[in-house]
Amino acid sequence: DWPSRLQALMQQRGRAPFAWGFNDCFLFAADCALACTGDDPAADLRGAYATEREALRILQQVGGLEGLAAARFGAEVAPAFAQRGDVGLAEQAGRQVLCVCNGSTWIAPAENGLAEAPAPQRVWRVAPCRPC
Repeated sequence: DWPSRLQALMQQRGRAPFAWGFNDCFLFAADCALACTGDDPAADLRGAYATEREALRILQQVGGLEGLAAARFGAEVAPAFAQRGDVGLAEQAGRQVLCVCNGSTWIAPAENGLAEAPAPQRVWRVAPCRPC
């Protein structure tokens, strides 16, 4: 029933504003992975930061957002093979952002809730390999 859990999470976060340490792009992607798999790729980082500066300090230690995603999410797949629930790394407004595949679109936290994100350059398989 992972598609139902993923959809419920996206509906819950639909209007939640971006917030470091709660609804930033990494924790949103991790929450989606948790909904899909039952495993929390961010368990050790929850509560570890609450500001952009604190987040950047952690990112510097792990090779940036790309290094964090590569270490925390599944195997990398070609973007053309992304499926619902997978995590992507895109560039938006000159910054890297993690986004989650929601079928034909990519979603990420934004100022006023979830918003469509650009197509990612890199993708990590998160969702179970089953049709949704």
